[in-house]
Amino acid sequence: QIGAALREHSAGAGVAGPIVVGARLWGAMAVGARNAEALPPGSEHRVAQFAELISTAIANVESRGQVERLAAEQSALRRVAMLVARHAPAEDVFSLVTEELSGLLGVDVVRTIRFEPDGSATVVAATGRHEDRMPPGTNMPIVPGGMLDQVFRTGRPARYEDYSKVGGPTAAVLREEGVRSAVGGPILVDGQLWGAMVAAARTGAALPSGSEERVAQFAELVSTTISNIESRAKVERLAAEQSALRRVATLVAREFSPEDLFATLVEELGVLLEVDGTAILRYEPDSSATVLAGWSDGAITLPIGARLSLEGENLAGQVHRTGSAWRKEDYSGAPGMIAATVRELGIRSAVASPIVVEGATWGVIAVLSRQPDSLPSDTEARIAEFTRQAGLAVANAKSRSDLAESRA
Repeated sequence: QIGAALREHSAGAGVAGPIVVGARLWGAMAVGARNAEALPPGSEHRVAQFAELISTAIANVESRGQVERLAAEQSALRRVAMLVARHAPAEDVFSLVTEELSGLLGVDVVRTIRFEPDGSATVVAATGRHEDRMPPGTNMPIVPGGMLDQVFRTGRPARYEDYSKVGGPTAAVLREEGVRSAVGGPILVDGQLWGAMVAAARTGAALPSGSEERVAQFAELVSTTISNIESRAKVERLAAEQSALRRVATLVAREFSPEDLFATLVEELGVLLEVDGTAILRYEPDSSATVLAGWSDGAITLPIGARLSLEGENLAGQVHRTGSAWRKEDYSGAPGMIAATVRELGIRSAVASPIVVEGATWGVIAVLSRQPDSLPSDTEARIAEFTRQAGLAVANAKSRSDLAESRA
């Protein structure tokens, strides 16, 4: 094709020199003449000299482009890092990251994704577009073989080039948005995969090479943000827990009556754990338990003073038999008086821990929830110190009573 074009212009001879950019053959500079005599010996080397100048010009342009891109990238990362350092809310960081990535990569589909325990994914932040079919809060299955699936399985940056070949509802929505290819970087929190940062390109050219690594840099900042928030939450929770225990321990030290202390203890425990209700029951010699104290958020009314049989399927009976903490996730169909009472109150799950006095199981503290989700896995551990304080209060009261009897 080139030869035919040259013949049309009566070119009978030619010389050329390579244009090399960064050790890569970029192209060539060529000179044509009607006959060989018009191109004296050495012409190719003279052309090559000019080609070197072209090589330098192109290298300078590409270098400036790389420097400008790097500068823009570092500026964007710095803005996000400053926001993270100021302990900004996660929503603000997510929003800024999506905006910065959108401008940096020249795309308008950027999302922060959280992976859920059931294997699905939830959008927690996205670029603001009216036609966005996956706004924040959208939960979706992970497309097998797709970009998110790669990040989910490997914990590494990934890309996917063609969503036209993938099935499933999520891929269908992406095709409706005109998404052709996507890249993503993992969000790791305390070494565990939390989610992913995603950037997607609409129909047209694929995202440039290395885009997944650039997205991964922003994902690291998101990881730091989430870690900071979770660390602050742990510290605040520990501080609240210690304050509640200190207030209860102060009442124990002042030798308040068990009844007054129990009323404070169940309220402190309920507010601290953010449950629907808490209760303290005392075991009786006839295999029953008396409700001595209770607290609720107003949604339930505990039967204070009621004496309930331990027969049937219930936590109080289980703790009484084993002397250990237990939990129950479902009371539907469970036999016995306590189970029936719990169902009437609308309780769906509960955790109970024994109150031990002088080596014997004296009673039980229970925390009650009406929510569909299970109580947190560390609930038993968090209750333990409160049950110990309750045991100390009962033991102190018993010691005072025994001393009074002895003196009498």
